[in-house]
Amino acid sequence: MRKAVPVLCFLLVVLTFANRVTAVSTISYTENFETALSSGAIVVDVRQEKSCLEGSLFTARCLPASDFFGPHGRLVNMADLLWLLGTAGLSGKEHVLIAGNSPLKRDFVAGILFLAGQQKVSILTVSFPELKNKTSGLTSGQKRQNTRQVVHNLPFRSDLIILRNELSGLFKEGNLPDLLDGRSENEYWGENIRTFRGGHLPGAQHLPASRLRSLLENDSEEILNFGSPIVYAHNTIESVAYFSLLRAGFGIKARVFLAGWVDWAMHPSLPVDSLTYPDKKTLQEKPDPEINSSNNLLILSAVITIGFALIGWSIYSKFSKQS
Repeated sequence: MRKAVPVLCFLLVVLTFANRVTAVSTISYTENFETALSSGAIVVDVRQEKSCLEGSLFTARCLPASDFFGPHGRLVNMADLLWLLGTAGLSGKEHVLIAGNSPLKRDFVAGILFLAGQQKVSILTVSFPELKNKTSGLTSGQKRQNTRQVVHNLPFRSDLIILRNELSGLFKEGNLPDLLDGRSENEYWGENIRTFRGGHLPGAQHLPASRLRSLLENDSEEILNFGSPIVYAHNTIESVAYFSLLRAGFGIKARVFLAGWVDWAMHPSLPVDSLTYPDKKTLQEKPDPEINSSNNLLILSAVITIGFALIGWSIYSKFSKQS
């Protein structure tokens, strides 16, 4: 029995390590759609439904990025998200291949599925215009159903999601991990403002998504090892897409501040670095009352003068005719 204990411990360590390796490799980029399809991957087309139905990869499920949002760009709640994935026939155990033309929408949907517990997510880096030249032909995608076809029942990766209250609590504790801001440089420094105020989270390092995408294409340099940073961008769609980019493209075990900068900035009590506010529209200066009075007097005097001149001309003309 004593000999069995070390063996069991060893197996637990091996299984734990294997689970971690699997977790790291469950989201990745790929250019080879043929290999993914031959291995049984299900294509998820994130373009608008009309484009998906007109022509997509074989057996593609149409699941536009816009379907994940309610009114005013608010992300659907957990129950609605699971229902949505069920209507697309996803239980969470499948290997999904995310395809689309917009890197932002493509990476967002991939990130949401990954956070929702999807077992394996591959992101196709080839756009549909390029696919037309690489495949014999596109077939009509499958519209998702009005009712749930399967139950998406894998657990959420909730440990990778950070909410505003949690992040605020970490600031108060003074025990923050690395923070990465994926917005543009002008937004990071508060020069370009898309919400209530500009700036960035205190201590956040600037690593724009545009630079990361360029590195993926050119492979010209490496980025620093940030461990397990908390990452964010402007809003939910940009933050989740940035999260996917870091995980799938660079293997960074990021966590995501889901609501993004716009949520943080809308609460004036929360701390901000490089704080700025939008410029108010300058009001037109009211005319000086004294200058206005002087102008009125000049106009009145001119009108009276012209009036007397006209009367005088009329009298002069009348007497000229009589004579």
